[in-house]
Amino acid sequence: GNLHTQLGEDEKAIANYRSALAINPNHQKTLSNLANLYFRLHNYEEARIHMEQVLDINPDNAEALLNLGNTLLLLGDSSAAKAKLEHALRLVPANAKVHKQIGTIFWDMEQYEQAIVHYEEALALGQQDPEIHKNISNTHLSMGNLDQAISSIQKAIDLQPDNAIFRASYCELLE
Repeated sequence: GNLHTQLGEDEKAIANYRSALAINPNHQKTLSNLANLYFRLHNYEEARIHMEQVLDINPDNAEALLNLGNTLLLLGDSSAAKAKLEHALRLVPANAKVHKQIGTIFWDMEQYEQAIVHYEEALALGQQDPEIHKNISNTHLSMGNLDQAISSIQKAIDLQPDNAIFRASYCELLE
């Protein structure tokens, strides 16, 4: 399955992963690989099913919790996503990706102060992701803090000067 995935032969990869799972239905790595492939293909429901199978085998698999949280968020279930990501955070409290995703969930739930706490924690953990600064900018804008929104989008631009989306956001904030 992995070779076919690398070659972009997604249907063959799926068939190979399914064949492997017919032999060993509890092989976590194969279930994870299949879930990740479905996620990449934007088939979030299939991804969710296989991630949940991984967690049935190992409920404390932080990577699967993170991936399932991201998937649930895309499926529109912020509450379930938050629960999975908070579980992952208890297991790996210094994981910047988990903090970033929890920040996004809090933003979706319009709990802006909590969103900023988690975005800033992701940055403090060394995640120099310009998207986090963009998210902080959007959060400050939602809170009516225009100066802070401008400052945050400028940080995103500093990290990725050629990003047209960041530059457009900056211009919109200045209008």
